[in-house]
Amino acid sequence: MVIFIKRGNMEIYQQIGKQVKAIRKKAGYTQERLAESAGLSLNYIHMIESGKRAPTVDTLNKIAGCLKVKLKDLFSTDLPAPVLEKQKTIELTSEEYKQLLTTIKTLKKKTPKNL
Repeated sequence: MVIFIKRGNMEIYQQIGKQVKAIRKKAGYTQERLAESAGLSLNYIHMIESGKRAPTVDTLNKIAGCLKVKLKDLFSTDLPAPVLEKQKTIELTSEEYKQLLTTIKTLKKKTPKNL
């Protein structure tokens, strides 16, 4: 299955890229190691992480397998439990909290439910 990027969906791919990068770093993988393990080019991993390329579900499945996470973790706005351990708590104003919730709801609507 190929996922096509529409201009309005770029933020989804940027979020996926951020997730891939965060999970990769937590797993102690370099981009080079992930590329080699997944059978992908280094440039392609870089483009995915920067949100400039829309990876196929097959590609994301390979990446998830190499990083030992579920495919749905790459679409999540939350980091998997092991990654959360290293994250710091931030305080939000009520307005920032509302904006964050709106963003999360938007991402959930745009993310396929069967992943």
